[in-house]
Amino acid sequence: MRDQADQLGLTIYEFDEMCRKDPNYDLNRDKMIEEFGKKNDNFILDARLGWRFVPDSLKVKLECDFEERVKRVAFRDKMDVEEVKALTIKREESIGDRFWRYYQIKDSGDSSHFDLIIDTTKISATETMDQICQHFNLS
Repeated sequence: MRDQADQLGLTIYEFDEMCRKDPNYDLNRDKMIEEFGKKNDNFILDARLGWRFVPDSLKVKLECDFEERVKRVAFRDKMDVEEVKALTIKREESIGDRFWRYYQIKDSGDSSHFDLIIDTTKISATETMDQICQHFNLS
């Protein structure tokens, strides 16, 4: 989704607004992910509904405290924390509404969809990767 927004010269929040108005952005991306999953192996997919579109995969859910997520996004995007908080809440509500409308999914992050769940609030990206590799016996 972030790549599509960049290609259109939009922020993720502006692109989310477009997706609300035109379901084809979401539906086409979802179909593309599903097709990619059928044709390819050994890749990492970062997608909220990846578990649905690539069911024969190792599924990892990365959790993080909301306040920490907001701080990380604000730092990454050089934005005000309160602005990011408001935009994030609005975006997550929008995404949830669309998942329900398109696929009747109430909670895309339902833990039952995942093989491993990691709380990344207080650990680094390297520590996160180490946990994933250890859990799945990857080197």
